[in-house]
Amino acid sequence: METTRFSIPNISCGHCVKAIQKELNELDGVSSVEGDPGMKMIKVEWAAPATEDNLRATLKEINYPGIGLDRNGRADPSHPSHYRYDLCQLCGQPGAGRQEDTGG
Repeated sequence: METTRFSIPNISCGHCVKAIQKELNELDGVSSVEGDPGMKMIKVEWAAPATEDNLRATLKEINYPGIGLDRNGRADPSHPSHYRYDLCQLCGQPGAGRQEDTGG
């Protein structure tokens, strides 16, 4: 069993966390998804056939791209930071929803 933590900059509310939980829990091998909208983080427990690449791809596909964190909570420096985020489609809070690569 693996545990991976992601910083999700565009989480703005509990609706965002629920959307992420719903999608990641559909992946084979994912056993648990916990989220904290205040910290803008999620924790995923998973095993094969899931992979960290699957998790990242799914997060990106659902417009919640994640920055992987190491055990000390440091962000992966290779993560692009040039995204603009719209409002949460459920509650209207800023910071969630569709992403657009602004090329920055």
